Amino acid sequence: SRGEYEPGFYRWVERLARLAGNLGCRIIFHARPDTNALINGYIQHHHSDVRAEYQNMLEWKELLTLNKWVNDDHLMVIITARQGTVSYKPVFEHLPEEITNCFANCSLMIIYPDQHGQQQGSMTFTAPQRQERESAYSSIVKWIHKKKNKI
Repeated sequence: SRGEYEPGFYRWVERLARLAGNLGCRIIFHARPDTNALINGYIQHHHSDVRAEYQNMLEWKELLTLNKWVNDDHLMVIITARQGTVSYKPVFEHLPEEITNCFANCSLMIIYPDQHGQQQGSMTFTAPQRQERESAYSSIVKWIHKKKNKI
């Protein structure tokens, strides 16, 4: 919830729409009804050729119920938030464990929306946005690798 208020909201929608369009695959968005409506409006206006579907997901804990629909040839993309942002929830601290337990058999991408409010067109895949020593989700990746090595 409140993800549509993050500065990078339309940037990740744009990138996922491009990815789905380039691959020629279907994309299913699971979000709150008001968020899905905004995503749908954007997709219809900017990427009308993308085969998009929208499923309402009222609470974050519903994420776990998606595992019965996600196959090993799917790409599961999770949009999450950084601590201190408008859409952050403390339950996100348990995200790595939930992902490891429920979605171990599919490809996974975690997106932390941009928080700097740059104009949508100013980002490219080739130009780095920031020069940081460690990525925002490196601790999650390390934790997942640690869990996988124990199995």
